[in-house]
Amino acid sequence: MEEMNVETGKNGDDMVAEVGRACEKGDERVKAPMRSFAETVKTGQRGLKGNLENMDIGADEGTQRNMEESEEEDDADDITIQKMPNGMYNLVIGERIKRELRKEWWESLIVKLLGRKISLQALKRRLEIMWGKRGSLEVIDLCNEYFLVRFFNSEDLDYALMEGP
Repeated sequence: MEEMNVETGKNGDDMVAEVGRACEKGDERVKAPMRSFAETVKTGQRGLKGNLENMDIGADEGTQRNMEESEEEDDADDITIQKMPNGMYNLVIGERIKRELRKEWWESLIVKLLGRKISLQALKRRLEIMWGKRGSLEVIDLCNEYFLVRFFNSEDLDYALMEGP
């Protein structure tokens, strides 16, 4: 079996073409190329994964129908409570609810301060000067010098990830 070295273009288009060629040749495994942090942030985590899923690599129609049915069942699930043998309760949260809970915090960063300690207000002022170019941001103290920075503009988040300290 031969390995492939593929460089991805914008949104992983080159990778999708190479995977298609590898599947036509009958290769069982495809080695995905390493993407840089900047490419991952720009295309999102689903940038490459979503393109590969749309190709139906090695999936027959029956398997695909079963996957769609299970996804519909997961979306229908809300929150279920299971009693554990030790007297504790286990809350099982469905995927749809998880997505809704995560959506609010998607454009956030966790920041760890190194060096001397500064107050929450001082940190917020400094971050707004450095990162809040187009919109505002919210800073929440998580204790032990960790802070959650929530951006209200996705361009500010991209700037903080790509160009900011």
